Amino acid sequence: AEAFRLWSLYSRVVKPSGITRVALRYINRLPFPSESGVFDPVKFLVLAPTVPVNFPALVPVWMNRFQMTGKVPGQAAFLTQFIEPVAGDGVRVILDIDVFSEEAMSVDTTKLRGKIESLRSFKNSIFFSSITDECVKLFK
Repeated sequence: AEAFRLWSLYSRVVKPSGITRVALRYINRLPFPSESGVFDPVKFLVLAPTVPVNFPALVPVWMNRFQMTGKVPGQAAFLTQFIEPVAGDGVRVILDIDVFSEEAMSVDTTKLRGKIESLRSFKNSIFFSSITDECVKLFK
């Protein structure tokens, strides 16, 4: 509601002729306990880091970023995942999901709302496709 209120103020003052990009960004901070100082990301993340056979299995810090396209033409997303240690006995997994649409459209608020809802649905599919069932159980 606040975004649309601000958009209304902005569009009244600036009078844009159109919209070329709509984006939403969600930064999810998921806290996890670690067992004896070891966190096994494979239990919780679909795209978990793999460690070469000759190296210790402990992965204290890890980052992965890639871009994907959506099923709706013009939609795309950046998914950035990283693991960071937290004070105490645990880690935090960050799932940073930046969804966007780069397609020219009118300033019509109804169309903009529809575009945002479509992007939000795309974001939800990315989020739930990125975590395992065991991860979902932790937060129920």
